[in-house]
Amino acid sequence: DDLVKQTASTDGSMRLHAVAALGRVYATGRSGLGEDMFGERDEPPAVVKRTAAIIEAINQNRDRVKSLLEQIAAHDSDDDARRAAKLALRRERR
Repeated sequence: DDLVKQTASTDGSMRLHAVAALGRVYATGRSGLGEDMFGERDEPPAVVKRTAAIIEAINQNRDRVKSLLEQIAAHDSDDDARRAAKLALRRERR
């Protein structure tokens, strides 16, 4: 929910990073940054656990995320945020 809220931030940089992160997980099912690979360890750090929970929430709410990305792709005031959303929608894993 925090990540979704940040996609509407008035801070353009924060919004872009939130859209990019949301889109990356939506498109691939993973963060793509490597921190989700540490989940196989016995005691993953809190950040890894949080990242895994975020990835799981995105993957379980794909329709909601897709709708949000479509809205951002069509209406966001920032060109980069629109591009990030469009890229995620094009790269969606099948």
